[in-house]
Amino acid sequence: MSNLLLVTRNSLMTLLALLLLPLGMASAKENDQTMVIDIDPVTSCAISVTLADPEKNNCKKLDTNPCKNIKDCVCSAKDKKLKWVADSKYKYTLNFHPVTSASDMPVNPNDDFETDLTPFKEKDKDKGCSATIVSSTDGEIDCKVKNKGVWDYDVNVEGCAEGFDPRIVINH
Repeated sequence: MSNLLLVTRNSLMTLLALLLLPLGMASAKENDQTMVIDIDPVTSCAISVTLADPEKNNCKKLDTNPCKNIKDCVCSAKDKKLKWVADSKYKYTLNFHPVTSASDMPVNPNDDFETDLTPFKEKDKDKGCSATIVSSTDGEIDCKVKNKGVWDYDVNVEGCAEGFDPRIVINH
């Protein structure tokens, strides 16, 4: 009788694990993304924006990769964090430009117009990341995604005459 009970228990645990597996996979589909801004010490200009952990690349998990063949592009989803890090001796600004037309963007009457121009949550909830221009004085910018769409953004490093132009794609 104890063998039968053990086999039944193991079978139920296996069945439960198989039923819960898709739930775990769905929640792990998108990761928070940390991007490293590489700054040339001679020119003080950003030369690339790459994922800190390429194994957590959200774009590669999508059926169709919207960042394929687009340099320094990152994919994210609503309520995920996007974080940029650079050497703390550099001050830099991210300036966002929606590629998605305004008619395709969600409208929330509680948001100001500026919020619709960025992928981020409201200022008072997320350290000022809702502005179209987000600045860092300590080498780090950490924002939470709100709006679906596609944004190009300039990375402007203090002391550099030119900006660098990567892309964000937000899917829901």
